[in-house]
Amino acid sequence: MQVLKSSDHWKILFLSGIVILMVNACKDPDPVNDLEPFQKDLYISNRDASVNFADFKTYFLIDSLKMIGKDTMSIRKHYLTESLIIHTIDSNLQNYGFVKVNKDQNPDVAVVASVLRFKESVPLSYSPTLFGPGVFGYTSSSEFGFPGYQFSAPDNFGFYSFDVGSLTIDMIDLKNAPSAGKLNIIWNGLIAGAANDSLVANPQRVLTGINVLFEQSPYLKDGK
Repeated sequence: MQVLKSSDHWKILFLSGIVILMVNACKDPDPVNDLEPFQKDLYISNRDASVNFADFKTYFLIDSLKMIGKDTMSIRKHYLTESLIIHTIDSNLQNYGFVKVNKDQNPDVAVVASVLRFKESVPLSYSPTLFGPGVFGYTSSSEFGFPGYQFSAPDNFGFYSFDVGSLTIDMIDLKNAPSAGKLNIIWNGLIAGAANDSLVANPQRVLTGINVLFEQSPYLKDGK
């Protein structure tokens, strides 16, 4: 029987430790627990498939975040972060060739950014067809010159599940607005989970999400 020297014993322990570290380093990350907060966010963009976005050149951007909730107790916003979000949306639209105008200059589309904040412990279904009456906080159509209108989206637009504290961006067709009734939402982006309590502490999380939504939607730029 071979007897190990003390120095040999420590060498074996040291090498064993290195092997364990290498094995752990090679493990796949846990799909939930090992992710950074921004990696848990979900970015979803959707469009009205019947629309050619090359037909839309000008936009009016609502310059404040709409806070959508079923009561006012769940609504908070930080104005510095709000300004950053609006600026990031504005920059992306202009980079895609849209021209910003005032609401009295007959914009082709209106763009609205909203934070969805509900107190329910289970996910709810978000669809633009929910708004206006009945849900607190969504923009009034009078803000872009169409008082009394509601909002709708085509059947192919889809429905999304979202967490408390999500950010949504809606693009509303004003160019083809009917004489009364509903305004059609032709593009929508949703960042699920990014606008929770960490929004103020880490605004880059939601700003990154806004950029991703536009990257997912190159048809806004080329009209295809």
